[in-house]
Amino acid sequence: MTQKGWWAKKIPVLVFALFFALSSSFAYAIQVTPETEKGTSNSGHRLGVGVWGGYGLFSNGQFNDGVAFGASFILGLGKYFAVELAGSYLGTSVENEANSLSKGKLAAMPLQLSLLGRFPVGKKLTPYLLAGGNYFFNSFSLDSASADGWDAVGITLSEKVAGAFGFHFGAGLEFALGDSLSADVDVRYFLANGKSNWSMKDNESLVETSGTLSDIKLNAMVFALGFKYFFK
Repeated sequence: MTQKGWWAKKIPVLVFALFFALSSSFAYAIQVTPETEKGTSNSGHRLGVGVWGGYGLFSNGQFNDGVAFGASFILGLGKYFAVELAGSYLGTSVENEANSLSKGKLAAMPLQLSLLGRFPVGKKLTPYLLAGGNYFFNSFSLDSASADGWDAVGITLSEKVAGAFGFHFGAGLEFALGDSLSADVDVRYFLANGKSNWSMKDNESLVETSGTLSDIKLNAMVFALGFKYFFK
């Protein structure tokens, strides 16, 4: 088994282990939080925005890892819960593989709706867990050398990756830098299966053949650092 394949199989296990560890520590932290520190700026209904950058690790061995970034809107529902609408960009180069995508570049852009469970620890520190649904907007571009190779034999090849519904879960840690600004560390695991539509057209006869490739795995883990600003 390749190192990439081993890592792909271990990602879900590592995420669940992280969830278990954080959940245990959060529950303990809530029990020991002094009563005098309750009712701080963590409470109440607040609207916020966030920006972040990081790195994405794909479980699909055909996809290389790459940079990630995004932005979010957060609506606090009280001290312990919030709703988040976020958009992310995951860029990756794709290696050629039989019965799958050709060599090229994929831009995966999951739009996410998440419910956050927040666990304030004192006035500054707020760990959180999150889960929700997402929709992947995808854009695939064929490698120019591959396209030129097909064109040299009189064939025009076209491939597209369709959008896909999925879900995600994760955990993070906010550190308040003031009444309105906080720094954020976040890890999320996305699960989604997409489809690829392809067509091959003979440039001379204009006869076209097309088909669909199913089960294109878009699963990815994203590590991110960012900032959140909350309106008063």
